[in-house]
Amino acid sequence: MAHITTILGVLMAAAAAAMLISPLLAGAEVYPAEVQGMPDCDITCGNISVPYPFGMGPARCYWPGFNLTCNHTSNPPWLLLGDGTLQVKEFSLTNWSTFVAVIRTGDIKVNGNGEGTLGGGLTTNGPYTISSNKLILLGCNVQATLKNSDVIVSSCSSFCKNGDRLSHVRSTLEEGMQCSGSGCCQSDIVFDPADVVGRLASSTSYDVQLKWFGWNRSADHQWPAYVFIARYDWFSHTPVLEELFRTDAPVSADAIQLPLLLDWEVVGHGAECSNVCKSRHSDCIKGKRGYICLCNDGYQGNPYITNGCKDIDECNEQYPKTCYGDCTNSDGSHDCRCPPGTHGDPTMPDACFINFVPGNCSTSCGDINVPYPFGIGSAGCYWPGFNLACNTSQRPAKLLLVLHEYPFHVTEISLQNNTMRLSTYSIMHIDPSDSPGNFTFFNFSGTPYSLSTGNEFILSGCNLQATLTGGGPEVFISGCASFCPSNISGTDVETALQRRGRYCNGMGCCQANIPMSSNDISTLLIVQKLNKNDGQELTLQPAYMLIAEEGWFDQQQLSKEIAGQEESEIPKVQVPVVLQWEVMQGLPRLANMKVHPGCPVEVVRKLCKSKNSYCKRGSRGYLCQCMDGYDKPGNNPYLADGCKG
Repeated sequence: MAHITTILGVLMAAAAAAMLISPLLAGAEVYPAEVQGMPDCDITCGNISVPYPFGMGPARCYWPGFNLTCNHTSNPPWLLLGDGTLQVKEFSLTNWSTFVAVIRTGDIKVNGNGEGTLGGGLTTNGPYTISSNKLILLGCNVQATLKNSDVIVSSCSSFCKNGDRLSHVRSTLEEGMQCSGSGCCQSDIVFDPADVVGRLASSTSYDVQLKWFGWNRSADHQWPAYVFIARYDWFSHTPVLEELFRTDAPVSADAIQLPLLLDWEVVGHGAECSNVCKSRHSDCIKGKRGYICLCNDGYQGNPYITNGCKDIDECNEQYPKTCYGDCTNSDGSHDCRCPPGTHGDPTMPDACFINFVPGNCSTSCGDINVPYPFGIGSAGCYWPGFNLACNTSQRPAKLLLVLHEYPFHVTEISLQNNTMRLSTYSIMHIDPSDSPGNFTFFNFSGTPYSLSTGNEFILSGCNLQATLTGGGPEVFISGCASFCPSNISGTDVETALQRRGRYCNGMGCCQANIPMSSNDISTLLIVQKLNKNDGQELTLQPAYMLIAEEGWFDQQQLSKEIAGQEESEIPKVQVPVVLQWEVMQGLPRLANMKVHPGCPVEVVRKLCKSKNSYCKRGSRGYLCQCMDGYDKPGNNPYLADGCKG
């Protein structure tokens, strides 16, 4: 289960005449759940519902430390926390965001020694700590430090060249820059509880210390330093900045509403899982200082009271919507399938496609057969991700695979080997003088394809090394090095290279196998020169590299084809490449091999349509094969009655 924190959001506000409307709640997303409190207890204040462990009135209505007050003198009534300076605005107890939003105003006031305190009147050693906030400082040549007891939880410094704080801050923000030290600064409030056990004081009693360090301190003091503690994104909101830096009638810092977030956990005497998490279908999570409760997946509500976690009817949920197909709800779960006659991914919009009907789909292009799950034309003719194109403007027509807008000529598709053979122009010329260099061969991201082990990597040239990686230098796939001794003539090298054969031994060219890889990302080639001091060998052997089907490469023959061609013409040589394919879209992700070594029943039902077929795991997805005795050429396990004896 992912780590969940319980958050109480606080807006710092007061009854000043000029008040700035905070954007905290305007952007907050709170998902409705059935709010429940203790029996015979008030659970509303104005238009706000109060869920247990929070409560108002008698002590039986709340867990110790979670008591609130409803101020009926305001219209509408205000729900208050702590010493009355924190106004509660909303609650959420969902599994992904458990928080309370509250209001208070103003910056942190400091005395002549630069000392101040952030309080709120909350109980010492109570359930609250600051979280997901920033320390924000406006001032010139001053440092602000936020501490809890002797633990520094945040600090930043603000500098000004000419002491004009406003101009520095305004110019910085107008240029779209963050408040990062010129006239203002901000810093995350973070600490590791394991490192400060026993050293924290009152959970929300934080001390602020300002320290000036400029040469002209009298000038720096002319511009008061303002210190705010607010939610991480508060200072980036345009209305806040406009009010702070108005030249006609700037708003008082006392009237600025600040969103402040607090973590909360159930702490104190009796705080054990059995006492805290009362609802069935709930989990108890050990927090930093106490416990929090979460409804199990498939349930929502209040886990702190009996029967508070209710089943979610995913079939009627609009946000987040989890099923776009035929949905059947069950207690704590649901079943989502594509409608009859379709296939695909019912959890995505418009991702269920009409089943393949042989009579309505083209099964060939030119002289190449196109077996399902591959297809041409409408979405019902192929499994998602296996769409191909047929270029009928050529004779014979050419079957094309388009990867990220780049077309490849398909020459063969095999269901038995789960391979596709391409004819490519994949020879890349190398200029060793520009070494090192990076080259992208294929980009398989988001596709069902990867390089087959039936290929090899080939490098031609003198004193070069090439490494084939997947998705970055740290993911090694293959590599080799090619040498040309500098103490022999070019004629000697040429004679050595003319030994006809399909294998290189490192003299002028090298080859390397491509192992099985589960990556579906770009294949990147990194080339570097091994002899940086001698450029004579660069002309001894053409420098190029390629990936080709194993056994195709013949150095002498390829050298003849390339000889005399301009650099721009080298890629015109057609090179066969073999791809491996697996079915992934519309199916569950692969589970741990040790736990689930086979195919899930759902995959077998959706994918392997023939009764004489079986399913097997690939490295990234799933495959279907006809059983022994039913695996004749042309049989297709992906079609009903496709495996015939």
